[in-house]
This record gives sequence, structure tokens and C-alpha cells, in this order.
Amino acid sequence: MTITSIFDFDFIIFDCDGTLVHSEPAAARGICRALAEFGVTDCTPDGIIEQFTGSGNRDIAAHFQNAGFKIDIEKFIAIADGYEIEEVKKGIGKAPRIDGLLQSLQNRNMPICVASNAAAASSWAKLQNCALDRFFTRDQIYAGRAPNRPKPHPDVFIEAAGKWDKSKILIIEDSPTGVAAARGANMTVWGYTGLAMNRAQSGDAMQKSGAARIIGDYAELLAA
Repeated sequence: MTITSIFDFDFIIFDCDGTLVHSEPAAARGICRALAEFGVTDCTPDGIIEQFTGSGNRDIAAHFQNAGFKIDIEKFIAIADGYEIEEVKKGIGKAPRIDGLLQSLQNRNMPICVASNAAAASSWAKLQNCALDRFFTRDQIYAGRAPNRPKPHPDVFIEAAGKWDKSKILIIEDSPTGVAAARGANMTVWGYTGLAMNRAQSGDAMQKSGAARIIGDYAELLAA
């Protein structure tokens, strides 16, 4: 039987940035501030979003390290995480109609969680800033940080899934990187394009990475 409704699944895992909240600009500003401390002075938030959507801070640091910059990766990650939270606290947006979707899931007592490449503290700050923390608890936030490898590795989804039947789990992602991680974990993934900021977040790109369905607006799921 083909599952067409989100309510036919047993457990829903959401990515955070670009899926629940419109936080990529804030995260990119934090990354640029951190890179500047290591001599990367030509960084722009738009450039970070265009090149690194879906990537973790470790991979971003490694990229610039390989380009010849002397970057202490662990130090960079800590600095970037701190700056990201500072930028988030200045204000971010959230996905249209996400409150209604989360409320519908909550009304049905459906388990949900967040699995992101961002630090758990950063994801929680984003949920709080958008008043979405009322739908989650801190222990429902999973991060693609050590010992987990970041997406596109499947580690964070495997940890979040725990003992749940993978065939009844749905992951909602906004990037080919996240979609690849979900498919690597052998779970169904739908791509969300409602907050897309670049070509990498297009429906076609996510379908090519294995997304079973593309959602442009969460109203589509509420109508299902």
C-alpha cells in the first residue's frame, strides 16, 4: 500500500533549518563571522547559503582549511555555534502553516523530533525564537555532531529513530544532503521547498537524491 498522508506514518522526523524555521540567513551570518576570525574576509551569507546548504560546520571548516586557511576545526565549530545563536536571537522566521501541522500531529499524539546538522542548543534556540518549542522537548532534538557524523551520513537519523520501525518513519528535509542522509538510513523522506533559497533546495534536486514526494506548502499535508 502506498502511503500518501503524513498521518499514516508512526513517527515524524523534521530537519530544522529550512524545514521548520527560516534560519539559514542567521546561520550563514554566524558562519561568516566565525570564518573572519580565521582570515576568510570575502565570505558573504548568500555565498555560504549557495555553496553549503545542508552541510555541517565541520565540513565548511574543512573546505576552507583545504583551501589553505589555517583553521582549527574544533575552535571554529565552537565559535560558529555561538555566533549562530546570537544571530538567531535577533529574530528568524518560520515555515508558513508549520504551527497548524505540528498541532495536528500533537492532537493525534504522533511522536515527532528534530534531527539537524546544527548543534542541539542552536536548534532549540531557533524553536524558541519562533515559539515552536511548545511542540518539542529538549530531548527530542538530535544533532549531527560527534559521535554522529553530519549529513549526508545517516547517523543522526539512525539515532533519532531508535527502535522505531524504519518503514513507518517519515523524514521531512529541505536539501539533497539531508535527503541522501535519510535514504542512507533506509527511511522515507519528503522534500520541502517552501523556504528554498537556492537551486540546491529545488524539488528536482531532492527528487534526484531520493525524495519520495515534494511539498511546496504544509497546507498540502493538512489537506491529506
